[in-house]
Amino acid sequence: MARIPLGTSDKGLLGRLAAWYSKRKYGKVVEPLGAMSHHRGVDLAKIEGVPGWRQSEIYTDLERLVLEYTEAVTTTPPIVTDGLVARLREQLGDARMVELTELVAVENLRSRFNSALGLESQGFKAECALPQPGWAVNR
Repeated sequence: MARIPLGTSDKGLLGRLAAWYSKRKYGKVVEPLGAMSHHRGVDLAKIEGVPGWRQSEIYTDLERLVLEYTEAVTTTPPIVTDGLVARLREQLGDARMVELTELVAVENLRSRFNSALGLESQGFKAECALPQPGWAVNR
């Protein structure tokens, strides 16, 4: 039994559409969808602004620190410093610091897995066009 309430009816238009699709495809709202509907996601302006996060004024100081850490973790080799970790631990605490690191590492793993196997875009960029950062490597 789920440890949190499931459902999407009070989660706005996107949640209701996802619930409709799930019911149509599977005959019911699948539990992961119901659970994930509690997390609405990030403001689109912040997603679009990631390539220029250092110059953008839309991010909080904590968000900038997280983005700085993300870059440091995913650089090869990683360039994480004790000072950077200390500043984040002060803001997040140990448990959230571990959670952040795990999420960054998992997404980095996915990216490297896809790249190593030559897996390419399946066209989702057309639906969510993001400007390419200046440091992007073209294939």
